[in-house]
Formats: sequence, C-alpha cells, structure tokens
Amino acid sequence: MSPDTSDASRLLTDTHCHLYWPGLAEHADEVVERALEAGVGTIVVPGINEETSLAAQALAQRFKGVYFAAGVHPSEVENSEGFRPGEFFAPFAGDPKLVAVGEIGLDAHYDPSAVERQRPILRAQLEYAVEHGLPVILHHRDAGRPLVTELERFSQLRGVFHCYDGSKRLLNYARNHDFYISLAGNVTYETAHNLHSQLERIPESKLVVETDSPWMPPAPVRGKRVSESADIVYTLDFVAGRLAKSVNMLRINVTRNSCGLFQIPGDSNGVQPKGH
Repeated sequence: MSPDTSDASRLLTDTHCHLYWPGLAEHADEVVERALEAGVGTIVVPGINEETSLAAQALAQRFKGVYFAAGVHPSEVENSEGFRPGEFFAPFAGDPKLVAVGEIGLDAHYDPSAVERQRPILRAQLEYAVEHGLPVILHHRDAGRPLVTELERFSQLRGVFHCYDGSKRLLNYARNHDFYISLAGNVTYETAHNLHSQLERIPESKLVVETDSPWMPPAPVRGKRVSESADIVYTLDFVAGRLAKSVNMLRINVTRNSCGLFQIPGDSNGVQPKGH
C-alpha cells in the first residue's frame, strides 16, 4: 500500500544516495518515482570525485526533489594530486541545490597508513565547508579517532557521520557538537550488534536516515537487488521498532533533522520543500 503523502511532514529525506552509480543511473526516473511513491520526498546525492560531483549536480538540476553534495572521497585521494578546493568547487559555487561538502573523510580499513595521505585533502575540504557555511558528509571507516582529531580543528563545523557504524567516539562527538548520526540499511542486519547497542544513545534530535544506495540494502531486500531510495522505509521501520517509537513521529523528526542539517527549505514541523 502506498503511503499517505498528502501531509508533506510525512515525506522522508534519503540523506545519502549515489544516484549516478551504475545500476541506478540508467533508471533514475523510475528510482525517483518509486521513492516518492514510498514517501521519500527528497534525495541528497553526494559525489566522491570531480566526475561524480558533476553527475550529482546534473541529477539535482534534473529532478525537483534531488539535491547534491560535492567532494573528494578518501578512496579518491590517490587520484587527486594537486587538489585545490577553489578550483574543485568552482563549478558548484552558488548552485542553490548544493547542500553539503561530501562525501569526504578518512578510511583506514584496507591500509591504515593511507590516513596520513588522506588528511591534507580532508582538511582542505573542511576549511572550504566552514568558509562557505556548508555542512560536511563524513565517511569514517575504521578511522574515528583521526577523524575526530581533524574535526576538532574547526569550531564552526557542522555535518553528519554517514553510515554510522556504532562508534562511541563519533556518537559522543555528535552529541556535543552540531553533528548528526545517519543510519543506513546495515542497521537492519542481525549481525550489527555494536550498532544496535548504541541506538538508544542517539538523541532523536541528532538522527537522520539514508540508504547509501546502491549499497547497504536493508535486510528485506538484501541479496535480492541493489538498494535504492525507496528502501529507506525499511530502515525507518526497523529503528522505530528497536526504539519502541511511533513510525510516524520518528518520520517527522528525522525529516525535520534532515531539513536542518542541509538547510533545505521546510517548516518547523519537518515539512519538505517543493523544490527550486
């Protein structure tokens, strides 16, 4: 059954979807339409390098409910020698649909030594975000400690820990600063014990949800197909159940939080924008 979308405050925001990725890009119209039918009114598409940031911008120009972020992901640092933030962000400056710098961060999962090579580009992007009043979308795989060290350099910084993994360090930072915690489809996995143990500690005022499409499909569709923005409803239902919260109230609250995080137009009750 389709959700009731007559009340805009019920429309969710997928705060992280790589809509330009193969498997989604070819069917972008259908993906956006299915999202709306599922009650997802806004999608934020983050880039990971220059090419994908431009692709994200093009998608935001194409669809009313799509916004974008631009940035260099830690996995792209090796291909970004001579990175200059002024040049990189020039095509995006002033675009009303640019809502964040991202996806950026640190990743020590495959090579812990890579963090030191990733730091300079991360720091340059954090500086750009502060200078231009933009939030940051942060990748933090196995790199919570060095990431927090970098964030502490900037007192005016705000943003979101994308695809939160249950780190107490990052949760404590979010609780004490202007940062949000974003839950993706992996929270629905039975094996996500560490993440589950932290759910009740996340202030509802700091919580947003995402799909990280085409990755992290929620449990009901895992192994069947790639994830897409419509699947965020599975994540919301799971979190509401674990926290013994009303799905509708949680929906309204995370929608309000998403509007506040990205400065997307919306009233205090979490009403979604009608687009630019």
